[in-house]
Amino acid sequence: MSSRCASTLFVVLAAIVLLTTAGVASAANAKISAIVLEVSHRVGPDGTFVTSTLGAQLPAGSRVRTGPRGKAEVKFADGSSVRMGPRSDMVVTDPTTKKVKVMAGQVFANIISGTGGAQIQGATATAAVRGTQVLVEVTEPVESEEWVTTPEADQAELDPSWEGLRTFGQGPVVQGEVPAETATMTASQMRTAMVGLAKSHLAQRLGIRPGRIYLASLEPVVWPDAALGCAVEGQSYAQVETPGYKVLLDSPQGFYNYATDTRGRVITD
Repeated sequence: MSSRCASTLFVVLAAIVLLTTAGVASAANAKISAIVLEVSHRVGPDGTFVTSTLGAQLPAGSRVRTGPRGKAEVKFADGSSVRMGPRSDMVVTDPTTKKVKVMAGQVFANIISGTGGAQIQGATATAAVRGTQVLVEVTEPVESEEWVTTPEADQAELDPSWEGLRTFGQGPVVQGEVPAETATMTASQMRTAMVGLAKSHLAQRLGIRPGRIYLASLEPVVWPDAALGCAVEGQSYAQVETPGYKVLLDSPQGFYNYATDTRGRVITD
């Protein structure tokens, strides 16, 4: 084999090893899977705190903080998760073995059975968790920090015109009273209206005030058909691309997913 071919082969093999190693390292990390209002994190033990985004990787030593109204969920590679309440501070000591240290605030761990368990370290003790749920609370205050919120995510109440909902069809589908001026609504107004519709339905479903439900994430999508990715058996749908949103809502009972179009139609998880 010529030296040039040998060099090329070496470079290709090196690239494969690097890509494989990076994939394994990423898979071993924890990640931020849900965000409500004020959440920041640092990557590793020496990183600088930045405003958190969905999917942010959390290798060993990473730290996550929530603000006065913030909430966050950290998910591990096996699907286990830890939810953080407001004014909470948590260090991901080892994402591979699911070891975390609660510096302040309240966290709720949901560990999947058969995945090796987890260790949740609090102020005075360490809880060994195996296939169960545990709540850990530490009363030490979080260091003060300047929080920035987005008005759209912080909209606690909704437009009264979106309150009237009704269930129809055989599936978990809801529909709101679409304002007559829908065609002239701006993109921002449409997003607010669809999030309000989803919040209103979830509030009715859980029997709580809409103000207790927060927007965790909002993603614009183009659904492949009018089913919004949630076809119901026995129903037919127009095979036309349908613009809409993936909406993740955070409530006292947990996170809920909604799919919407831009015409007042919402499908629940």
